[in-house]
Amino acid sequence: MTCIYKKLFGFASTCVPPDTDLRTVLCVPLNFSKCSRRALAHAAEDAGFDVLQVISEPIAALLAQGYGVESPDERGKWKLDPNDSRRAMAKLYNAAEQCKHILSTMSTAHCFIGSLCEGTDFSYNVTRARFENLISAAVKMCTAPIEEALSQAGINCRDINKVLLCGGSAKIPIIQQSVSEMFPNSELLCSVNPDELIALGAAKHGSYLKEPFDPGCDHLSYDIPVVTKSIFMKANDDKVLVIPAQTPVPVKVTKRLPLTLSGESIVVQVLEADDDDDDDDEDTDKEQGAVVLGNVFYKTEKNICVAVLIAA
Repeated sequence: MTCIYKKLFGFASTCVPPDTDLRTVLCVPLNFSKCSRRALAHAAEDAGFDVLQVISEPIAALLAQGYGVESPDERGKWKLDPNDSRRAMAKLYNAAEQCKHILSTMSTAHCFIGSLCEGTDFSYNVTRARFENLISAAVKMCTAPIEEALSQAGINCRDINKVLLCGGSAKIPIIQQSVSEMFPNSELLCSVNPDELIALGAAKHGSYLKEPFDPGCDHLSYDIPVVTKSIFMKANDDKVLVIPAQTPVPVKVTKRLPLTLSGESIVVQVLEADDDDDDDDEDTDKEQGAVVLGNVFYKTEKNICVAVLIAA
């Protein structure tokens, strides 16, 4: 990473006056650990940057309010296969990326690559309709993680007011349309180029900071502990979801469990499972604890209250 940052430092140095202190904010994926963040910051500092802070990419996108087209099969005509040449494939991917950007605003794009393979030029016109047909399966794959995230958070898509699009593929019209249809009551925020959104957010954040990055400043970044697996209670063969996965901790939840016979002893199990499905599956359910309630009597209410507490 230090070699990469040194290259970036050289590029940045040519754009500013000599002896200018190059201060930067680094953006990392959301799941990066503190150790990974520190290692990245040290690598940038070794390259010559003054690192102000390391923030996550979603935060950078909020601060700022690649599919690529598969090439048509020409092997049958020219008896050539660009897959055999890494240089040819690099040219093809770069040209496809340019066409993708053009088709975000235009209805057609012309792809031309000089001397793609063994001196043969490549030329092809692609329409937006053809491009959208090629990526239709990939569009569905993009919306699936959104639906999963909403399900885990327990949020209805109609409760979302604003949606921020980030990343190069987010400016593809069919992607924007698909996301817009998922959130019928929301405003789609796409006025800023999605390609530049994270970098712009990091630049804005850097302008607010005055001191260099201190890895010991935990108050600048918070890691929120969550329940990694769903917690269930089971009594009298009834399995009830108590705490869904990804719930922040500490948390306390109280559930009522039904009684079948007065005066009986009840075994209440606390189980951990990989998903929120309340079906009994002994292969995936892992018992975390159990409590025996002996000689439980009732007069009117035929249920008991059991509380589950998880501390950080």
